[in-house]
Amino acid sequence: MKEPLLNLFVVACLLGEFAPLRAQTSPDILWQTNGVSGYYPSAVAVSSDSRFVVSGWNDGNIKVWNATNSNLVRGLGIPTNPRSVALSSDGSTVAAGEGGGKTRLWQVSDGARLWIGGPDDGVVYAVPFSPDDSLIALGRTDGINLRYSENGNGIFFGEPPSSVFSLCFSPEGQWLASANEDFNASLWRVPEGTLVHNFVGHSNAVTSVDFAPDGLLLATASADGTARVWDATTGESLLVLEGGGGIAKFSANGSLLFTLGDGTFKIWRVSSGSCIGSITNTGALCFDIAKNGKYFTYGRGDGALVLARTPVVLDKIIRTGNQTILAWQGGSGRYRLQSRTNLLSGSWENVGGTTTNVTVTNISSATLFFRVQSLPIP
Repeated sequence: MKEPLLNLFVVACLLGEFAPLRAQTSPDILWQTNGVSGYYPSAVAVSSDSRFVVSGWNDGNIKVWNATNSNLVRGLGIPTNPRSVALSSDGSTVAAGEGGGKTRLWQVSDGARLWIGGPDDGVVYAVPFSPDDSLIALGRTDGINLRYSENGNGIFFGEPPSSVFSLCFSPEGQWLASANEDFNASLWRVPEGTLVHNFVGHSNAVTSVDFAPDGLLLATASADGTARVWDATTGESLLVLEGGGGIAKFSANGSLLFTLGDGTFKIWRVSSGSCIGSITNTGALCFDIAKNGKYFTYGRGDGALVLARTPVVLDKIIRTGNQTILAWQGGSGRYRLQSRTNLLSGSWENVGGTTTNVTVTNISSATLFFRVQSLPIP
């Protein structure tokens, strides 16, 4: 297999202060489907363990893929354009929300339909499973439905005053966040459906919500062209990220935020709100990141479904005396660290062997330039 693109350069300045020279600027693609004119993925999701990818296409097809080898595991179909898809945490069940108002669940192993529910009008924009897979939340034109995933039976839930475009359960499952057309996001108690508080500050519809892995922060993206990071408990706005509108997803450890808008992915450092990298001209319409941080998937306007390694980005550099500690995240989970003393000349030398670690210590600070490569999985 061909070596991947260079994922990260790091430069150490003479004064001992370190900074990224440049971050990954193109996706490290593992595989992609061939696009067909006029047909495109309108919704995508990757399972928590990175084993499966599900895509919903504007021709009504739902497809489940093996993430490792791109083989089609299961093909399913619905009468209308799927607007949302999701996989249960163990990858055994797939859900799809339709443009015609219905929600359907299937068993991946044999394609058997488990249930179908909902009125024959409106749009189902979101269908996330709860962390224990016992519940599924439906974000609809007419608000929120909460159902038991086993049989589709409904649970009473408080309704927001407008359409809901995105939903996300907190990691422990006790809260549900909603992205609302009324310019607000909301926090709801599960399963009671009582409103805890609203997140107020966007100037247009909120289009995406995502909890940080520890559940303490909430990210939102909006049609106003911004993303925000909030204190989930209090509703206080902590960061406003200009140019981060569209979709927002936290990284696996919560230190980074990935946003997608107008085909451009941006990578933000949550601690400071700084944009530390962009991947432009991808043509992406929708995307998802695996909870384990291994892969991200996106659907393009030209009809291609893409699976890529989560971009490698610098997480931390610490210098102590004559030693340096480098830490990064993203990529495939298999890496090579290289170094050289002159950025423009000389050969890159391996620093140790191939590693699955994301932290390397005891590096001589006499070497000024480092790069991290994300390697193919054998």
